[in-house]
Amino acid sequence: MSARGESAPSADARRLAEIATARLEAARAMRALSAREPEILQAIDRAARGEIDGESAEDALRAHLDVRERLVARMREGEHEWAAIAPRAGALSDAELAPVRTMTSELAVLIAEISGSDRAFAVELVRRRDAAREEMSRTDTARAAGRAYGAGRDDSPRFTDRRA
Repeated sequence: MSARGESAPSADARRLAEIATARLEAARAMRALSAREPEILQAIDRAARGEIDGESAEDALRAHLDVRERLVARMREGEHEWAAIAPRAGALSDAELAPVRTMTSELAVLIAEISGSDRAFAVELVRRRDAAREEMSRTDTARAAGRAYGAGRDDSPRFTDRRA
């Protein structure tokens, strides 16, 4: 018992708080990471304009996604233990659970923010991928037209010179 007559939190309460703290820290880091997504999109745009090497933009995106995956894994580390303790949580006092509830409430808010940011980021990546695909298609079509209808480069007949 403490000096005020309160007992120390049980092992289950401490462990739930530890897991919630780890999840919250990972979510905060993830929110900070999502704030850098505009920089990644700018790098992709600069690569599309030829201002930087495409590999540089790809590396930046890959690094961003790798960090994100590690943070998601950190958030999931205690899932099984949390699930094992959850049935016993009813026996814990409100005072023991209060910090966990506070952290899980903040975590829910952060996850909603991150989810919205992830959706917007994914939409922008898809939009850029589709634009690149369309540009490549136009380039391929222009090359094919140049081969078919352009000035001959050798003695072989062009597409338009074939006999019907």
